[in-house]
Amino acid sequence: AFVTGYTEERSQWGAFPLAKGNVDNTQAISQVDYWLYTLRDGPVRWDGDTLSGVTTPIGAGAGDLMTAKLKSEGMNIIEIDTYDQLARMVLADRLDAVISFRDLIDKVIALEPSKYEPIVKHPVPFRSADGHLMFSKMAYDEKRDTVEKIWDAIRELWQNGTMDQLFAKYRNLRKP
Repeated sequence: AFVTGYTEERSQWGAFPLAKGNVDNTQAISQVDYWLYTLRDGPVRWDGDTLSGVTTPIGAGAGDLMTAKLKSEGMNIIEIDTYDQLARMVLADRLDAVISFRDLIDKVIALEPSKYEPIVKHPVPFRSADGHLMFSKMAYDEKRDTVEKIWDAIRELWQNGTMDQLFAKYRNLRKP
């Protein structure tokens, strides 16, 4: 089992929590944010609703779930294999913006803060997606009752506030 976003393709080989034939987001284990990074003094603006000032393709991680979704929405996306390459392309004005999964560009910037000082992370996530605890179809078929109990427990942890308490308790323990 691992945490991932739901797609039709993934549902062919993995089991997700379902309700009435659709993925059950009340049983999502997390929400993943995708952040927009640009040059501090560049033309790109993002207010949480409107993206403006983009004249080049937007860079995004190759193979990322959100990359495919943004492309399907008609956005001009260029897929790059590494996040450090994406950051370098913004610095070199080859890309106006990068959309990054979680905090992966933050990690690149933290390694060389003076080099990447001109790059800023916009304060409002560009998109968010639910992350579900997905099990293999074989594991689900063999242990259906156990898997369903796990998904139900995740829902209960959200409903009774325990999940929020756990996130609050442990969020500052990660190293950048």
